[in-house]
Amino acid sequence: MRTTIAVVAIIIAILALVPVLTASVVWADPPPSEVWVDDDWAGIPPGQPADGHTMGYDAFAVIQDGINAVASPGTVHVADGYYVENITLKDGVQLLGAGADVTTIDGGGAGSVVTATGIGPGTVLDGFTITNGSTDHGGGMNNFHSSPTVTNCIFSSNSANTWGGGMSNYPDSSPTVTNCIFDNNSSAVDGGGM
Repeated sequence: MRTTIAVVAIIIAILALVPVLTASVVWADPPPSEVWVDDDWAGIPPGQPADGHTMGYDAFAVIQDGINAVASPGTVHVADGYYVENITLKDGVQLLGAGADVTTIDGGGAGSVVTATGIGPGTVLDGFTITNGSTDHGGGMNNFHSSPTVTNCIFSSNSANTWGGGMSNYPDSSPTVTNCIFDNNSSAVDGGGM
């Protein structure tokens, strides 16, 4: 009997914590035009300064959460760090890293690291190392009917089974790529780099 009461008490305590544990990902209405992402962010209460700016409802530890929460047009600022995730860009959103030498997105060997579908030139990817993507095409970045602006990025150690180890631009995709490095990407068929 005591064991049952103890288990019920633990379950009630866990359920009481759910709102607290999920409070770090708050979707504002209307959505903010600017958000910050920091892999070290640990849920600082709204309004308290961190890293030189106010972080609260507009701060996230995961890049995709920041992209999902920001308005379009809008800006997602990503602090230096190592982010293991696969992201999907949002049309009209600028994703700005702290620099390719200090901000890495690692796809974990599971799919394209960055996916862009139906994205125009107002969508920006700037200041990242994109690595460890592995898929059929576009291991580092897969542009599908998209023409984003990609600047100051390093595409390194990505692979594809068919084409575009570093980046795939098919079909009807024409990204503007400036000051980027493609290094050690591979493809089994065509276009190891792009």
